[in-house]
Amino acid sequence: MTIWRISWDYIPNFVNLRCRKVIVNEECPRCQSWPEESIHVFRDCPITKEIWTSLDLFWVMDNTSQSYWEWLTWVFQKGNDAQCRLFCYALWMIWVSRNQFIYERKNSTGRAIAQSIQRQMAEIEGVRDLKTQKTMVRKFGVQEDLPKAAIQFDAAFDKRSFKSASGLVGWDQNGDLLVLKTVIHKKVSSAFAAEAYACLESMKLGIALRMPSIKIMGDSKTVINKCQKNSIDKSVIGAIISDIHSKKSCFQDLIFQHIYRSENSNAHKLARRAIDR
Repeated sequence: MTIWRISWDYIPNFVNLRCRKVIVNEECPRCQSWPEESIHVFRDCPITKEIWTSLDLFWVMDNTSQSYWEWLTWVFQKGNDAQCRLFCYALWMIWVSRNQFIYERKNSTGRAIAQSIQRQMAEIEGVRDLKTQKTMVRKFGVQEDLPKAAIQFDAAFDKRSFKSASGLVGWDQNGDLLVLKTVIHKKVSSAFAAEAYACLESMKLGIALRMPSIKIMGDSKTVINKCQKNSIDKSVIGAIISDIHSKKSCFQDLIFQHIYRSENSNAHKLARRAIDR
């Protein structure tokens, strides 16, 4: 509904509100340089330009038509399906961030907004990929043998920026897809630590979903083994393992299970897509 209203310019930007005599000042609240009409909000505002550049959609600014409808039509004619999906989601997020700035005084940079868009799009695309797999609920074994909910985790690590992405795939007790989530971590020392962070995030997700009985499943045998033990871990990831152990009491029944990489492809793809964006 929001995208439909945006496309028809049925949104309460300051120019539209001034035309209805609701407000007097139609100046853009962010850049304070131009009237806040839709073409400015979604294309010409400096914050928006930074977003399009960060998303590799800088070409949407090539068309300088002042007709908002003509600009939108041109973008959809020029872009492929993936670009148009990203464009629509970005329009929505640009409007959300604009409202947060006005009503919550939350001031985000264009790059930060773009990163949020990329993370959430990674999850959306992950859902699309999983829904096209007819056997997706049997990716990690025979579902009838799993009496409890399960969360699969995997990590992708970028050694140049020391960033990692955790990919999480949650399944309910029936083996049906429940949730997808990605988390970006900064200042990660190694791929080993990245896997430990992903396991920790799976614990946090299980707690957030209020799962009393759960299996945490990953293809890092070392991390799984460390989580299964109750002794203090003195390795370089000991602090992360300690955090994982501290959350065990949040569950009535908790199992850490090692699975093969081939059985963990969904979480792996999710993490890889998030770190590559």
